[in-house]
Amino acid sequence: MPETDAPAGSRTRLRALIAAGDTKVIRLGLAALEREYDVERRYVDSTEAVRRAFKENAWDLILCDPALPGCGCREILGSLRENGSDSLVVAIAAQDNEALAAHLIRQGVRAFIVPARLTRLVPLVQRDLEDARNRRVRELRALLDSSPDAMLVVGPDGRIRHVNRLLGTLLGYSEKELAG
Repeated sequence: MPETDAPAGSRTRLRALIAAGDTKVIRLGLAALEREYDVERRYVDSTEAVRRAFKENAWDLILCDPALPGCGCREILGSLRENGSDSLVVAIAAQDNEALAAHLIRQGVRAFIVPARLTRLVPLVQRDLEDARNRRVRELRALLDSSPDAMLVVGPDGRIRHVNRLLGTLLGYSEKELAG
């Protein structure tokens, strides 16, 4: 999960699981990501290594090579479903293959990228991280609002970030009047 209250100038951490060989296109993709993020990467080369990686960490991004035998995109997607993960899965291939791309996208790969379209990787990751962060914020707010206890969330700066409905009711103020 990206840091939401990171100090100005700090870079967001990106956890990347790579089920692909150390190919030129993978290196170029990682170099583009490293210009924007602090990339923590782990290479896996078997289905068992993928399962271990999912048990040990939550991954923001999974880069897979559809041609990698025994640990390609299909195996990654199977492990993702087993673990209930919503990680961004991107197939990175040396050559364009529209039929394979369409099949993998129907199976759950979010994008099929070839070297000529590598510039799409960083904006795709940025969008997905923001969507994931917004989803977690909504889930947290729903959890707080459904709590039978009065609760508030205070940011590192000491300001109230969120107040659940019950606290607002108990204190006689709206949530907007309390937060800020």
